[in-house]
Amino acid sequence: MAQSANALKHHLLLLVFLATPLMALTSAAFSRSSFPADFVFGAGSAAYQYEGAWNLDGKGPSIWDTFTHTQPWKIADGKTGDVALDFYHRYKDDVKLLKSLNMDAFRFSISWTRILPTGAKAELHRSNFPANFIFGTASSAYQYEGAWNEDGRGPSIWDNFTHMHPEKITNGDNGDVAIDSYHRYKEDVKIMKDMGLDAYRFSISWTRILPNGSLSGGINKEGVNYYNNLINELISNGLKPFVTLFHWDSPQALEDKYGGFLSENIVADFKDYAEVCFKEFGDRVKHWITFNEPLSYSAGGYVNGIVAPGRCSSYESGHCPVGDSGTEPYIVAHHQLLAHAATVAMYRLNYQAHQKGKIGITLYSNWFIPYSKSILDIAAAKRSLDFMYGWFMNPLVFGDYPFSMRAYVGNRLPKFTEEQSKLVQGSFDFIGLNYYTSNYAQNIPFSKNINISYNTDIHAQPIG
Repeated sequence: MAQSANALKHHLLLLVFLATPLMALTSAAFSRSSFPADFVFGAGSAAYQYEGAWNLDGKGPSIWDTFTHTQPWKIADGKTGDVALDFYHRYKDDVKLLKSLNMDAFRFSISWTRILPTGAKAELHRSNFPANFIFGTASSAYQYEGAWNEDGRGPSIWDNFTHMHPEKITNGDNGDVAIDSYHRYKEDVKIMKDMGLDAYRFSISWTRILPNGSLSGGINKEGVNYYNNLINELISNGLKPFVTLFHWDSPQALEDKYGGFLSENIVADFKDYAEVCFKEFGDRVKHWITFNEPLSYSAGGYVNGIVAPGRCSSYESGHCPVGDSGTEPYIVAHHQLLAHAATVAMYRLNYQAHQKGKIGITLYSNWFIPYSKSILDIAAAKRSLDFMYGWFMNPLVFGDYPFSMRAYVGNRLPKFTEEQSKLVQGSFDFIGLNYYTSNYAQNIPFSKNINISYNTDIHAQPIG
């Protein structure tokens, strides 16, 4: 019991707010030395009694506004908080006063209706958005379609990865059936229509079109029919198709043949696959996305090894039997950019004028804030953004990788030829950006005793 009382006493002494900032701390009875070193001297206020500005800058009425306006006889001298001490406009003067009184803290309240004028979170309606704003939903072929080995579809690296390494997937799940959109796409479209959506972004399974990944294996007409049916169903229900050509499910046959995106051979095969799609679907599809989140594919599949094809250095989280987290992700990203650029050039030359569509790419990035005000942390935040967003956006805009990546990765970062640089630069009609979260970035000093990896090349620790 004595211990509890002492603990309570300690917490009570830790933070005490005085009722008014005008209390004299230098009276004969007390001085700061009379209190524990961690004792906090402060002042307190209430928004209605201090702020004023009762109906300025979007503030909504509170019950105190209503009470003092409708029943002034209940208030001494009929006063209201309409102006009060005018803290809303004079807060700098008040803070200066607090400082001159040698205060440690200021406890103030927030006016609820200055934040949410009606007291509740505002509802969003279509009328809150521009008339041409497009509401939609999205999917990826492997996660949605199912029918993994039906109607001539060939295996992708995700089929192989989930079948060979079920222990790396939550609950050992796979996409063999998924949500069975291959058979139930009409139901899916109906749901979208009932929700009042305008568009549906879906990806095409490369191996449902070209079973072995290249034209040499022939075009699978059943696969073409499926996507024609899906596109027609969308359009007939007033939904615009937005089509992604690659959402990480590259053909297993090309993985076996030359290592997939580790080889520059993938550029020609991807371009051929894309051209089949343009020929078959381009009369109705007006928005093409070449690659979805090339960073996620490069990092997840070749740095950490936690997604297909599951390659990484042995010291990374995936503990992969094969791979090199310090070289392979950069090679894979490079070839994705080259495949993207070659495909965009082909579309612009042969299809865009008469099909009247647009083509772009969807990137992914977090936002980074310096962990401290130090020059090193400020640089770490910028560098972190370079290694996520700049890794792809810089080549697309300027024709080369960010300077920080060139400096920190060195010879392990592939180089564009002059011709490739010109091809990549400006190869987009639009950019999609998937954003999920923000992090603080803290600098990590250079060290000789460090494993070489994309993760360590950044020399920044994401926090939060």
